[in-house]
Amino acid sequence: MKPDFERINIILTKALVRNQQGADLKNSDFQPAELEEVALQVLLLQHGGYIEADYEPRLSSSGPANFAIKGLTFEGHSLLKLLQDEAMWQQTLQLIREKGLETDFETVKIAVAAIINGMLS
Repeated sequence: MKPDFERINIILTKALVRNQQGADLKNSDFQPAELEEVALQVLLLQHGGYIEADYEPRLSSSGPANFAIKGLTFEGHSLLKLLQDEAMWQQTLQLIREKGLETDFETVKIAVAAIINGMLS
């Protein structure tokens, strides 16, 4: 399962808005056609420590998992900030591609650190 950072940006943004309204972001807040992929990305975000969420895996093949995103963690806020900074995000992707690496959470963190270190040198 690979992170889809475009979809993750949407999920984190929606979660932040819903949480600021005092509500959880739930699977019912998404279109049925996108639920399966959204649920997978939510699971990745939860396991990566980017969100606090209740996640109930599906019990049968009748549909995607149920989830409720309670909030973003510090790491989640940092990731969202990166995804919303188009220039920094494009630099990050370019560095990852140049090095021929997989675009996953750890690679993104390392690439961002390298870019920032380069800016500070």
